[in-house]
Amino acid sequence: MPASSGQPSPAVSAAPAAADATATVVGVSIAIAPSDEIFEEKKVEMPNDHAAPPLVTSSALVNNDNGASLSNDDKPSDHPAAEEALNPNQDNDQQLLSFEDKASCLSSWLLSYVTPLLRLGATKILEPGDVGPPSQCDRAQACYTSVHILWVAEVSRMKELNEKNKQLHQLQLDKSPIDASPKQREKIGEFVPQNPHLAKVLWNAFGYWRVWYAVFLYVLSALLQFMPVLILTNMVGYFESPDPENYPALLFHPWGNVVGLFVFPVLVSLLQTRSQVILNHCSIFIRTSVSALLFSKALTISAAGRAQTSTGQVVNMMSNDTQQLQRFLQFVGFTLVAPIQIVISLVLIYRQVGNATWVGVGFMIALVPVNGFVFSKVSQMRRRVLQYSDARVKMVNEILAGVRIIKFYAWEGPFGKEVARLREKELQALTTLAYTTAIGFSLILLSAPIINPLLVFLAYIHISGESLDAATAFTTIALFNIMRFPFAFLPMGLLQFAQSRIALRRISKYLMLSELSGYVVHELPPAVSGTSTGSIKENGDDALFIEDDDEAPSDPAVVIVNGTFSWIDPDATPPPAEPTKEKRLSRKERRETKRKQKEENERLSRASSNSSMDAKSSNYPSTNSLNRAESLANLGVSVRTVDEEQENAESRIALKNISCSIERGSLVAVVGPVGCGKSSFLSAILGEMEAIGGSKVYMPPRSGEAAQDNVISYCSQSPWVINDTLRGNILFGRLYDEARYELVVQACALLDDIAVLPAGDMTEIGERGINLSGGQKARVALARAMYSRESQLILLDDPLSAVDAHVGEHLFNEAITGEVCKGATRVLVTHHVHFLPRCDSVIVLEKGMIKHAGKYHDLVSMGVDFAGAIDIAKKEKSESDNETEDKANGDGADGKHSGGGDESGKGEDTSNAEKLKKAGEKLVEDEEKNEGSVEGSNYAHYAKAGGVIAFVSLFFIQGIGRTSEIMAIFWLSFWAEATANAAADQTTVDTVWYLNIFAAFSMGGVLCLTFRSLAMAVHRLRASRQLHEGLTKSILRAPVAFFDVTPIGRILNRFAADMDKIDLELTQSLGQAISSIFSILGAVSAIIAATKGTLLIAMAPISYFYYVIQKWFRKSSTELQRLASIAGSPLFSDFSQVLSGTSTIRAYGKQTKFFGNCQHSFDKFNALYLTIQQANCWLGLRLDVIGGSIGAIIGGIALATNDIKFIPAGWVGLALSYAIEVTGYLKHGVRMIAQVEAEMNSVERVLYYSNNVESEAAPETKLDPKPSEWPNKGEIQIKNASLRYRDGPLVLKNISVSIKGGEKIGVVGRTGSGKSSLMSALFRVTEIESDGGKILIDGVDISTIGLVSLRLSLSIIPQDPVMFSNTIRYNLDPFEEKSEYELWEVLKKVQLAEVIAVLPGGLDEQVAEGGENFSQGQRQLLCIARSLLRKPQILVMDEATASIDNTTDAVIQTMIRENFASATVLTIAHRLNTIMDSDRVLVLDDGNVAEFDTPSALISRGGIFAFMVEKSESSHNS
Repeated sequence: MPASSGQPSPAVSAAPAAADATATVVGVSIAIAPSDEIFEEKKVEMPNDHAAPPLVTSSALVNNDNGASLSNDDKPSDHPAAEEALNPNQDNDQQLLSFEDKASCLSSWLLSYVTPLLRLGATKILEPGDVGPPSQCDRAQACYTSVHILWVAEVSRMKELNEKNKQLHQLQLDKSPIDASPKQREKIGEFVPQNPHLAKVLWNAFGYWRVWYAVFLYVLSALLQFMPVLILTNMVGYFESPDPENYPALLFHPWGNVVGLFVFPVLVSLLQTRSQVILNHCSIFIRTSVSALLFSKALTISAAGRAQTSTGQVVNMMSNDTQQLQRFLQFVGFTLVAPIQIVISLVLIYRQVGNATWVGVGFMIALVPVNGFVFSKVSQMRRRVLQYSDARVKMVNEILAGVRIIKFYAWEGPFGKEVARLREKELQALTTLAYTTAIGFSLILLSAPIINPLLVFLAYIHISGESLDAATAFTTIALFNIMRFPFAFLPMGLLQFAQSRIALRRISKYLMLSELSGYVVHELPPAVSGTSTGSIKENGDDALFIEDDDEAPSDPAVVIVNGTFSWIDPDATPPPAEPTKEKRLSRKERRETKRKQKEENERLSRASSNSSMDAKSSNYPSTNSLNRAESLANLGVSVRTVDEEQENAESRIALKNISCSIERGSLVAVVGPVGCGKSSFLSAILGEMEAIGGSKVYMPPRSGEAAQDNVISYCSQSPWVINDTLRGNILFGRLYDEARYELVVQACALLDDIAVLPAGDMTEIGERGINLSGGQKARVALARAMYSRESQLILLDDPLSAVDAHVGEHLFNEAITGEVCKGATRVLVTHHVHFLPRCDSVIVLEKGMIKHAGKYHDLVSMGVDFAGAIDIAKKEKSESDNETEDKANGDGADGKHSGGGDESGKGEDTSNAEKLKKAGEKLVEDEEKNEGSVEGSNYAHYAKAGGVIAFVSLFFIQGIGRTSEIMAIFWLSFWAEATANAAADQTTVDTVWYLNIFAAFSMGGVLCLTFRSLAMAVHRLRASRQLHEGLTKSILRAPVAFFDVTPIGRILNRFAADMDKIDLELTQSLGQAISSIFSILGAVSAIIAATKGTLLIAMAPISYFYYVIQKWFRKSSTELQRLASIAGSPLFSDFSQVLSGTSTIRAYGKQTKFFGNCQHSFDKFNALYLTIQQANCWLGLRLDVIGGSIGAIIGGIALATNDIKFIPAGWVGLALSYAIEVTGYLKHGVRMIAQVEAEMNSVERVLYYSNNVESEAAPETKLDPKPSEWPNKGEIQIKNASLRYRDGPLVLKNISVSIKGGEKIGVVGRTGSGKSSLMSALFRVTEIESDGGKILIDGVDISTIGLVSLRLSLSIIPQDPVMFSNTIRYNLDPFEEKSEYELWEVLKKVQLAEVIAVLPGGLDEQVAEGGENFSQGQRQLLCIARSLLRKPQILVMDEATASIDNTTDAVIQTMIRENFASATVLTIAHRLNTIMDSDRVLVLDDGNVAEFDTPSALISRGGIFAFMVEKSESSHNS
């Protein structure tokens, strides 16, 4: 692709001084970057600037109901990254050039620039810095830019084409007669829109001429590959000739033929290597650009689009599908050239054996339908494997995200079974795939070159009636040997092609999902443009509208007029369900079904008897046969609206007929009950929802100002914290302004938290903020929203629910209404009604509609009760929480806080403090990386996992098979020699006898090939099953501390990419490696035997050269593969992290930042991956030199000793045919051995997690008490317990507490006081120090019993509600122990029965990933219902009602007091009214018990708790 005028191509650079003066980078090093002119012409302007940044605006323009669309003016994007690619700084480029970019033309062809690196790798452990940067054409920035431009253009083109075709189709329908029959209309058919062609886009973006150039080189090499065979024919004829002197040599002279035996293999290798290097760049380009498209799509996809996919599926596309495309492109040269090689071989064979060739051709034609069946079956099974793999990875991702709740509830068992169930389905598909491949490829395809000579020779003898001479026999054998590689690679290439088509379809389908529609516009609504309007009034239907009010001039920041919004498009037609075929069950399956049914009936019977007592006491029926309607009717839940809701499309709408105007600079509070649409209201303003009926959100710029980007800040209800420092989380990619930063940190009450963190604000925050409390995460997210001076609109989704009243008052005064966000418009979702009088206006939502809006006092005078919140607010004495701060006002309580901190600090020396600071700066551990070759124990474990007998049989069967093939060739030599002697003696030979023996040896090779493939399939499936089981078991048994320091993406990489290699690639590579080893050994042995040992002399230097290059290659290749595996983990970590925080990223307009991180990670990975591929090519080129040398030496020996007939002509043919063959085997063998060693790295990584991750204590022990007998009182005694996290300081310090059975205990204390640590110790999520401390429950030391027994006896309602993408029933009762009635009963208690009842599936309704189809409050209520079902004797409530409105909170608190009257309840509360009626209150301070008494006693005594009550009361009264 030529560079644009005035700018040199970045791929063309001056060579280093040592290189040739004329050195340039050619062919493969040309950068794929569009010209400046293209970018200037194609710029995008999104109507919603904060929702979709320019660099990722590939929109689904195809004519479908869900597709987002751009206007006619919308064009492909430009972005800073692209412009840097097009206008590189020449000095920086020179410093960042790769070794390839700097190489001379000769070095590029010979790959000499790789030699220093491989030599270095043989002497030291390679590091990423040794590899250097990637080639300029492999950089993610250039790859993405070129593909993105063409993709947007293709989408736009297909949209126009579909619109045109739709009009033509409509014309056809209009022309048809009104009374047209169904058949006539069916003939016209339905209009089916065409999808954009992603393959075409990728083809053009990389440069089709470059691919054709690579293919041309490969075709040329394939043609030259036949020259050694022709030389073989000529030389064998020369040796057989009675008059050698007059025999015409192919290359002018017999010694010219010898030289040709060396030159042509080397020339072939040079051409193939150059072709492969170009295709390697192509494969990297495709994977990088497609991955970048996926990443960018994830940043622009709408909620409706996201609902049609899952995290597991997207991660699988990013890992497996893109890798599949890359693998195919590496084999595309072999695949395209294979038919040409086969055809040419057949032509040359025809010249040798005449019409007998047609027998071989007929055999190959007969294989065509068989091949079609095999590949269709393989393609079908591959799709099924991907389907189950997606589901499995998705489930693992959810387990990792909710691992804490799984630990607290002892749910490792059921979730492990769910993963095993999905894995079993995947393995069933893998089994069919493995056996289809084994039989279809090995018995049918790979055996064809062995069977074909047998058929051809048989036909030749019977058709021609001539004897079989050596020249004919060995030329034919050599040609069939040439066909072996095409036959071996053609099915593999076709398989890769089939799998790549599936991958492209999946990726294209995802890329075409709907994107944000851009309904946010930066202008006034048409109805109010040019007028001073904006006062909000109510009409008779309680809907809001905007009307003129000259007395109340307004400057609106946000205006919505009759807006209706949904998370999905209710008018969208769901994709048609695939018809399911009724499958007749086998006898075994019927028996299994009956057995499961019997177990289910017994389980239900047990559940019925267990629940009978409760049913009697509650006067409710206990039968488990109650269906949904009967259960709801008995509970008094109305089911009248169920069918209505199913039929009503409006049930999918989250916000209906919203009209409001938010004044610029005002503070607007949004209140309402759980599930009323408060978070959806903020999301609608952000542009995150589907606008129904052309609804718009208007954001007019300030008077006299143009519309600006990135003027919105957003604090989500579930704070999104990334793996970065605390400061990095606040800055969020923005410039550091020290004065502004300190002001924001102070306003968000983070100073004390920063002071206690090990490394201050430079402390690394783990993934998902694991080392921060809920309140700290909320305040970090709030500080992020407050940091930018340019923010004009700040959306706050209930940030005060995670903090106590005192801190909440501070945040409201200093942050929300303080100087830090002066002039900004603020929309605050809150349940804290005492703040409402200080807000400029209040919006009350109910069932997705604005019920009331106006000033607080006006609404109160109208009788609005804010869903009962006002009455509850009057009852509240105070609210307190774990967030109470130390105040520097000399107060006695504060002094105690400070003193505690100072006292603990005295005990730590400076060096320990430095260690803690260093540890704090680095929380997430670096990924493990072994050094040197893969240890033999990993090979042994893999062999053992699949069965030692099956593994050993691979070598044994392969040895027998290769011996049979060699014996067939030697027998052919004897046959040819006997024929020649018989001709000389004018006698005949028993052709049939020779042919039968030859057939027996040949078929022995075929049978061994088949048995080896079957043994490989058996071993592969067993090993995959056992390795995955071990990995799953280890991860589920790992302690929470492991997940604190290990990113989810790193673990997912094991379950996705590494298991994919083990499932599909490793055994295939292992089989080819074994085959190549035996082929090399057999070929070398045959050559040595044929040359009568003379070749051994020349083998000494050849063997040394071979040893050196394979040592360099193997050591370096293994290390590079390890580095590449580690470099690939951040791709998954960043991607999974981004998938969970897209709304926050888009709100801040930080897509470019995260996309840049993605590009940087790909650049590091590509540099390593390309080096691995170039090392393979480097190896192949040098091994071909060895192979060519062997052929030339054999020819030279035979020619030099021809006078004495030292080597018979037949044996010369045998030796030369194997010399030609050994070249390919040498190259392929070492490459496959290195590939096996590299892929064994996946086994090594899986085994590391299986064997090296420390497990929790035993789930069960012999001392476990019976669940029915323990705990029966709920008495808790903590004696001298201390606890620390990892190697950190003590967070609980010699605590002793005694809690009576049935007591209700409130637990309070400031951040870091040890409240959550106390709960962790109680559940043994973190073990207490082994210094004599213990925790007793009803007299039983919990350290002596199993974790499952302990945790099943307790229950916790966590602050962060975790839901799993399964049914509601599964989320409530994964063990399936409760009846239908009991489930509906608890749902009624938490006020969710009617909400669930109107869902189409009821209890069997699928919960979306992360519970996204329920509000935060509803998710919390479901978690409360989950605990109610367990009926524990000890219940822990960890800020469980933080996201619930006051009315529901009051109901829940009453319900908990009634249902857990006899249970021990420990409550960490945000609202002090929830613990003021506790029997006692436990106050923790710096890991010590500061106070423990009744609330009244603590208040009268004075102290920390009294101070907290006083401060919170003053905050309510202020």
